[in-house]
Amino acid sequence: METKKKDHHDQAEELRSILNEVNQQQIAGALSQPEKDPSNFDAESFHDMSVLNLPPRKEVHGVKKKRTHFKITKPFIRLALVVLLLAVLVILFILGDGLEFF
Repeated sequence: METKKKDHHDQAEELRSILNEVNQQQIAGALSQPEKDPSNFDAESFHDMSVLNLPPRKEVHGVKKKRTHFKITKPFIRLALVVLLLAVLVILFILGDGLEFF
């Protein structure tokens, strides 16, 4: 039981040390390098990108573009056919000077 207490170590300590190293490198890099021009993008700068500098997930995926969904139902098809038939009859009545075809 005592050996477990002696071997016990903080699991997050390793992550904290890595995070501190990354922060120190970013601070040192920000002071020594001027702003990079985005038009000169290359593969090396892509690999230098840090996960810590990314925007929050909520900002990126928060607003979703909704696509207009129009469902065509049978009553809508019937209405469209009746309107189309009436439009054809009105056009024939106007162009043919009446309904002579009946």
